[in-house]
Amino acid sequence: MRAYAKAGHAAPNLFDAVSLQIITSMVDTFNPQDISNNVWVYAKAGRATLDLFDVIASQIITRKEQLTVFNHQDISITVCAYATFKSYYQYGSIT
Repeated sequence: MRAYAKAGHAAPNLFDAVSLQIITSMVDTFNPQDISNNVWVYAKAGRATLDLFDVIASQIITRKEQLTVFNHQDISITVCAYATFKSYYQYGSIT
């Protein structure tokens, strides 16, 4: 997924299929690095959805006791991804 995002290759069917898998069965197994990597990939690729980001945000909130295991890089990547997604969602393009 990261390679597709970095290369700017949309692969919408792939991103949508993996997103559905994350939403339905994978997100509760994610560690902080998994969370930050996945939100970054989807934001970078412009393939993030409200459903995906809401489910991941809910997991972060639900497991808030684990926030202490987020290192500074996990936090900054996650915050940046949500900011990028918000910009894309509001304005129709990543700025």
